[in-house]
Amino acid sequence: MADNYFANGMEWTEEASFHDIHGAPSRYIRHVKVDGDTIVDGVEAMKVYATDPDGNYHINAILRVDGDKVYTLNNYETNQWYLAYDFSLEIGDECYFYYFNAYIQKIRPKEQHFVCTGKYLSEDYGGWPVIQLEEVLTFNPEDYEFDVGKGEWLIGIGHTYGVNLNYFTSTLVGGGGRLLSASFNGNLLCKYSTDFIGDEEMADASIKITQTGDKSLTISNLDAGDQVCIYDMAGMSVFSQTTTGDNLSINLPQKGVYIIKTNACPKAKILYIR
Repeated sequence: MADNYFANGMEWTEEASFHDIHGAPSRYIRHVKVDGDTIVDGVEAMKVYATDPDGNYHINAILRVDGDKVYTLNNYETNQWYLAYDFSLEIGDECYFYYFNAYIQKIRPKEQHFVCTGKYLSEDYGGWPVIQLEEVLTFNPEDYEFDVGKGEWLIGIGHTYGVNLNYFTSTLVGGGGRLLSASFNGNLLCKYSTDFIGDEEMADASIKITQTGDKSLTISNLDAGDQVCIYDMAGMSVFSQTTTGDNLSINLPQKGVYIIKTNACPKAKILYIR
């Protein structure tokens, strides 16, 4: 899924933190985008830019994608690639990943060992699928009076703290930011909101969506004449039909995340086909 969104046309909007000239903590809205290709030792890669507190874009990272994995180029050593994200993780999987921003800071990237502790649909991001992660430590954190670092990755998009804040926070390393929205080629993928369109709202609209097979679903409690449209996360229509009865069976082209719209329910529904 990473290769769908870590590409030219991807943009993130984040609430970021920094320290002003007096050392006081402050926040600003940072824009991050993939903009331009490059070649590193014969390997195709992409350039990532981010705005500073004054709104000016600067190079932020050099990334490459291999399936569900995203690698970041380390500028401290000569053309070394380090894993930044692995969106294929399942519950119980352990992995080592490295700090996304090591390229611009010209430091040896920090290694972090973590385990996938859960997967679910995030209410804060409109039902987008999430991987829950937790630090694997070699000591008892209670001995040092700090909490184990925990975090969440939006699958194919990045950390909920912000795409380049892919590390976890604890009372040792301090706070992070907040991913506010992500879009691809101008189409909104998800945004941070407490107004989740969940099962209760769909129930209010008398609409029921049930996954019936590997790539199939049924929408029931419809009225004849209702228009049902389904889009992939790039905004391309994959299904559109006017109903003639009270239910509709649909076969989708592949597993993934889809947007379902129907005039019977004015708010769009995010659906994750596993």
